[in-house]
Amino acid sequence: MSRSPFKKAVNPALSQVVERDVLFGLSDNFPKLVEVDVDRIDPNPDQPRKVFDEDALQELADSIRRLGLKQPIGLRESDGGRYTLVFGARRLEAVRLLGNDTVFGILTTGDPAEIALIENIQRVDLTPFEEADGYARLIERHHYTHEALAGVVHKSRPMVTKYLGLRSLPDAIRDAYADLRPPLRMLFQITTLPEEQRMPAWDSYAAALKARLASSSRSADAGPRERPGRRDEPVAAPSAFPLRVARAVDRVRVSLDAFRQKPAPLYAADREALREIRRHIDEILGE
Repeated sequence: MSRSPFKKAVNPALSQVVERDVLFGLSDNFPKLVEVDVDRIDPNPDQPRKVFDEDALQELADSIRRLGLKQPIGLRESDGGRYTLVFGARRLEAVRLLGNDTVFGILTTGDPAEIALIENIQRVDLTPFEEADGYARLIERHHYTHEALAGVVHKSRPMVTKYLGLRSLPDAIRDAYADLRPPLRMLFQITTLPEEQRMPAWDSYAAALKARLASSSRSADAGPRERPGRRDEPVAAPSAFPLRVARAVDRVRVSLDAFRQKPAPLYAADREALREIRRHIDEILGE
């Protein structure tokens, strides 16, 4: 009578029998590591990442060339001896960029869309819009409530709702995100505005941010200069504000501009808050 290469072990905490490999002590459901031809891997149709930064991808490829692939990609077995990518799209692209024929992967089970989204969120690899689209796909597929989805992706329910609200923003804002990278709070704030105010608010903020970036670039390109016969002149900084303060000023300016375009009656507390802001501004300006 042949003996099984596995032995039964009882997990007291779970009160269940687990099949374990006699040689290595691993359970029968331990993730399986495989080496697969890259040509046999099909893309994940539910991959939340849509855009790859070419410079970052090249850096990752250089790292893999020097140090090897430190974290396998996630795969799911398909028909005909093929595999579907579950997570690790950047790693797979970097391996292909190097011209490698094979890549190491871990066979996974479960919903590929859910696994891919959570893996990317944990690695902070997605844009807010890609993350929002991933949430929407999971809701459509599994009929999750916002509360249930929050438990899956380990975020609060209000935060999940805010992310989903990003999908209502105009495509022009989504397209411009990669170049400007505005603070997430700014995007959330624009979603709270009436639809007709969203693009004007975005245009106002984007123009200010572009001007700030252009000024920073000119100052960096100019560098310190020395002129014969004259005292050194300091190069003017694009802003005297720390970045945190500059962003806060931009947010307030955009919000007030949007409110000005469609005003509403002010309460006493609103007037007092504006007066206090004006006092601070007058003190800073010396007026």
